[in-house]
Amino acid sequence: AEAYAQLQTELLEIQKTATTQPKMMEAVALAASKLEGFIAAYPGTEEAKDAKLQLGMMFASVGQFDKAVPFLKDYVKIGEEGDERVGYAHFYLAESYKSIDEFEKAKEQYKIFVEEYPLVNPKFLAAAQGSLEDIDVLKTLAVGNEPLPFTVEGLDGKKFSLADFKGKVVLLDFWATWCMPCKQEMPNVIRIHQKFNKKGFE
Repeated sequence: AEAYAQLQTELLEIQKTATTQPKMMEAVALAASKLEGFIAAYPGTEEAKDAKLQLGMMFASVGQFDKAVPFLKDYVKIGEEGDERVGYAHFYLAESYKSIDEFEKAKEQYKIFVEEYPLVNPKFLAAAQGSLEDIDVLKTLAVGNEPLPFTVEGLDGKKFSLADFKGKVVLLDFWATWCMPCKQEMPNVIRIHQKFNKKGFE
């Protein structure tokens, strides 16, 4: 217990150094190294279990979902059923699975969170419920799937569909005139089009 308390103090000090994105990633790597070292030194202890949860949640929080999954999977197996920390592990595991396109596994974890841990965190509950509603759509739109067919009308009134561009590389950029970041991105879209248009890029 004393060693784990010392580790938590060290992790708080490491967290204070994460003032920029590069420094944050350095802090994550250092914190992960310390947590993994603790798990190796004190296997099977309650503190080691908690360290696994911390690792999983930390990796998920910084977008390193492939690293988060094994720790979170392990924690939901070894944690005590009904413990709210297990609920958090299910939620972060669902988020991680969704982010790496493992939609059925994500759906399973969201359902567990919603059905068994509805009181853990109202915001997380709403997010999980929303994800359950949207996950089949996300699955359909996942990278590598066939795009959904659609037809639109150009500024000249002429209709065209995505199928008209079969065999070509197509960039779809959905934007609006009232969207400032969209307007700011437009010169980059034009530049890419000019650079690759002769090679069949639409």
